Amino acid sequence: MDYLVAALLPQLLHGLVFGAALGLLALGLTVIFGLLGVKVGWVEGIEFNVLGLVAGLDLRHPALKLPGFGRIGIDSVVTAAAAK
Repeated sequence: MDYLVAALLPQLLHGLVFGAALGLLALGLTVIFGLLGVKVGWVEGIEFNVLGLVAGLDLRHPALKLPGFGRIGIDSVVTAAAAK
C-alpha cells in the first residue's frame, strides 16, 4: 500500500493533469482578461485579441494574421505572384 501511495498515485495525477492540458490545447484554450484575449490552438494558431481586433500566427500554414490585412503567408505570396 505504501508503494501505491508513494509511487503510483503521483504518476497517475501527473498523467491526468498532462492529459487535461493537452486536451485544452487541442480544443483551443482561451484566456480572456476583460477586453484582451489570448487564444492558442492547432486550428487557430496563436491569436491575440485587443478590443475586437485579432492579430496572430498561423502554425499549420505558416502565416501572419493582421487586422485590416487578413492572412499574410507563403501561399498568399505565391498566389499573388502567379496572378501577375
